[in-house]
Amino acid sequence: MKGDFTIAVLERLAEAAMEMGDLTLAVLEAGYGASSGRILQAKEQIEMRRVRKRHEREQYDRIRKRCYNILAWLEQDGFIERKEKKFFTTFQGSRYLKKLLERKKKALPPPQYVITKSVTTIIVAFDIPEKERRKREWVRQALRRIGCMMLQKSLWVGRVKVPREFLDDLAKLGLIEAVEIFEIGKKGSLRQILPDS
Repeated sequence: MKGDFTIAVLERLAEAAMEMGDLTLAVLEAGYGASSGRILQAKEQIEMRRVRKRHEREQYDRIRKRCYNILAWLEQDGFIERKEKKFFTTFQGSRYLKKLLERKKKALPPPQYVITKSVTTIIVAFDIPEKERRKREWVRQALRRIGCMMLQKSLWVGRVKVPREFLDDLAKLGLIEAVEIFEIGKKGSLRQILPDS
């Protein structure tokens, strides 16, 4: 019907104060003769693309700034040097990289696991030597995060399922032989410690 396009444009302008550029783009995207709903949908898509583009640009700018800061710091400390707009690692930088890689190899995995409640109770006992105290503290932190509570420093209890990732991390750290996990069906004296859920 003659005038439908004009009605659609006027309705859109009345409902949402569009900038002329957005209106033109929305009309072009929706196509000539499109309904007011289709023009509004095209306008929303344009706005979403603009927001996404701004977010991507901000993220790019943050990463770029961080990269420049790291390069400036590495150059200032003598780990890299710049020659003809290119960066090269110095001897000191190579040694520093080797040190960082060694530290990364020794790093403990983050003890973040999905907690799954259980009707049965588990008891976790471990005996990790003093020379590996970092690993021992890691086990305690991991058990705390999965929902276990400490009975003694190396004896923990909880009503949770042991995450597979936790067991994998124990294996990677060479602690499988040092950790025992028991699942018990009857509470006995644990009744006072673990209330029914």
